[in-house]
Amino acid sequence: MIIYLFIVIIMIYLSEIGGYFWHRFGAHTNLLYPVKKMHDIHHEDILDEAHGDFLYVCGLLIFLFLFLFYIYYKNYITFPLFLSIYLPVMFVFIWSWYVHSAYHIDDHWLNRYDWFRTDKRIHMRHHKNPETNYGIATHFTDEILETFDYGYEI
Repeated sequence: MIIYLFIVIIMIYLSEIGGYFWHRFGAHTNLLYPVKKMHDIHHEDILDEAHGDFLYVCGLLIFLFLFLFYIYYKNYITFPLFLSIYLPVMFVFIWSWYVHSAYHIDDHWLNRYDWFRTDKRIHMRHHKNPETNYGIATHFTDEILETFDYGYEI
């Protein structure tokens, strides 16, 4: 059973890293032009919560679910392994999406917390300099890949 906990932790990290690369290369380059075009709206209108991007990521999550379900159905993986892979990915996506949406709502209840106001400042720094701070809920990938900007002056 400890192996499933290890897989959950690994999947949380991989989901964060995947989110970073999706944001950096999918939303900020012409690699996935429709995604970039949708994400550009978010950068042009600070009140836009990037719901267009949400649809693309949902499509990826549905694909992942179907793929994992298929290999579970074919008995290549167990049901606990299926859950250990898929649920952390979904959790990271839902948490990141919720936090990101909250960044763009002035009177959101999370504004009462210091950690949130700090992360919001870091995210808004990304809007001023789109070549920094691609992480949403965490910034360890930004720190590793040297795209982190704490954003003191906004």
